[in-house]
Amino acid sequence: MTGFIRVIIFFLLLTPFVYADPVEQVPLPSAMAVLGDSISEGLMSEFSIERAPGLLQVISMIRLVSGLTGIDRINVFRKEYAKSEHSWSTGTDDSDIVFSHLERLQTARPDIKGFNFAISGTETKNLMGQIDKFLEVEDSQNILIDYVTLLIGANDLWGTQLEEIVSPLVYAGHIESALRRLLEKNPNRMILIVGLPHVHDLFEKSSELVALDILGHAIKCQDMRTNIYGDAIIFKPKDPNYQATKLIVALYQKGLEEVAARLRSDYPKAHVKAIHDYDIPGVINKTLSADCFHPSLWGQAMLAEGTWRHGFWPDLVTDDMSLSR
Repeated sequence: MTGFIRVIIFFLLLTPFVYADPVEQVPLPSAMAVLGDSISEGLMSEFSIERAPGLLQVISMIRLVSGLTGIDRINVFRKEYAKSEHSWSTGTDDSDIVFSHLERLQTARPDIKGFNFAISGTETKNLMGQIDKFLEVEDSQNILIDYVTLLIGANDLWGTQLEEIVSPLVYAGHIESALRRLLEKNPNRMILIVGLPHVHDLFEKSSELVALDILGHAIKCQDMRTNIYGDAIIFKPKDPNYQATKLIVALYQKGLEEVAARLRSDYPKAHVKAIHDYDIPGVINKTLSADCFHPSLWGQAMLAEGTWRHGFWPDLVTDDMSLSR
């Protein structure tokens, strides 16, 4: 057992994992926003494994990012394939199957406004840029965004070796600093911090699924993820450090619980909750996009439903309308 893993286990055992949220009545917001990465920006949401892009569209995707690397590649791709109208949090397309948090709140408060500040490729170290935009919008539009959702961490977890993965303490620290900045301006906000989905379980179960069949050449999900997103440890169950990444995710979540507890203590007028284990089982070839990484429309719908049930107003909308619209 490496020293790194021993440290992780030590911190897991050091303090209780779950913090109880007080039972309280939370008022309905007048405006809401989402912070985070590509999951909340709706990247690749219009595709799924069972509804994959055709050959011509694949060629178009390749040409789109040809010769580009890093953030330039992400920015060009997200402009074409990030569909924020399908976001689990602030989605606005009432013709899709995603019944977002915003759309649910609109059933009780039709005039509520929604803002999506999530940016594909974002790590927690970049969150302050989204906070800048958030506060700028509040000031320029003379509006109070009192409900905030946050889902981030997939990019922090990426690494071909453990040292490249953002440590749990740094991960939680970035998030706490960003949220404190929001609460310093308005200590009455409602903040829902959403932990990562069960990414390891999802990747393991989908590894042998055929994501694309191009001219008789079948590309499985395990190869698709590596080809697009690189040789990350989280894609390789046989890697000696794979189990350590599971422990890191657990510590990420533990850190979020601790951040929420501290913010509730320091800002008693705020409502802050950190949630996890919100997944609703679904058929993977429906819920996973064709890149075998992002949620499809079905995945976004499942994410909306699961997080809503564990959020502030689970009884506001009792029917799961997301899959019947």
